[in-house]
Amino acid sequence: MGLFSRQSRDDGPLPEDIVVQMEERGRVRSEGFKTELTDAQDQHFLGLSQQEQETYVDALADAILPVGSWAVLGAADLLVKAIFEPEDRPSYVGIVLAALELKRSVRVSDIALSTYEGEFWRRHNPGCEWLEPKLPPARDDAQISPLAVGEEREVARHDSAPDTNRVLVRQTADGYLAFVDRPVERGEPMRVETRMREAGNLYDLFVFLGESPVANFWNHSELEPFCIYDRPREGNLQGPGSS
Repeated sequence: MGLFSRQSRDDGPLPEDIVVQMEERGRVRSEGFKTELTDAQDQHFLGLSQQEQETYVDALADAILPVGSWAVLGAADLLVKAIFEPEDRPSYVGIVLAALELKRSVRVSDIALSTYEGEFWRRHNPGCEWLEPKLPPARDDAQISPLAVGEEREVARHDSAPDTNRVLVRQTADGYLAFVDRPVERGEPMRVETRMREAGNLYDLFVFLGESPVANFWNHSELEPFCIYDRPREGNLQGPGSS
């Protein structure tokens, strides 16, 4: 059965499972992936006339804003990626602002926003800072397990894919090294190491890794307190429907 050939919600413009679809889209797109589902959603929306798009967005806001969480992120991604920008339409503004506030609540870096998203948020929040500053734990308070010479530890994974880039730290004879273990090409079994930073201690390496605006899918519990920025993940989204 086709994606949009299912029975509509009360004979309206949306499929019955629109919330489930938008939740799935939110999870997939938050990692930068595309699937047959997201492609089909894009094609369907872009194939609508302007009036049909506006009706669709009004119905979409009614369906997903009370749910929040991944569904809002998915809906906003659909509209922003489709370059649907009727900024005088309350349903559109509501969806995009709700998604941006979710990203803000989990400390997504403004560098990780599109230019359009950043400008949109500032236009609706004049004079406000996107995020409050966050500092890493003090050196004496940090909980970091020592490594022996030659020992290494995985501290982060960039995304949920099996062949994801993995961030590791290793103690060498001269100090400590942070490096990325990554595939030569996505999907290829051959992997290589790319050096990131050397330091005299693990604390300084963790400070460096935690300052990255490109937040990881997973962080080691000892690295997590150092991470200034985050990304939408299971369990950290706030509002209705968060889990």
